[in-house]
Amino acid sequence: MAGFLVGNFPLVKQNFSLIITAIIGLSVLAFLPIFFKLMRSVRSHPPAEERERDG
Repeated sequence: MAGFLVGNFPLVKQNFSLIITAIIGLSVLAFLPIFFKLMRSVRSHPPAEERERDG
């Protein structure tokens, strides 16, 4: 119901593609800290095969 009401505002109608792009951008930004934390964890703990070879 709220989407129907907000969607009828002229400002929303004129800038719909910008609003959708902002929603997608915010969704990606929310994922970035999780991604970087995962990459940091993977780099600090190499796979077992590499540890056996190096050790």
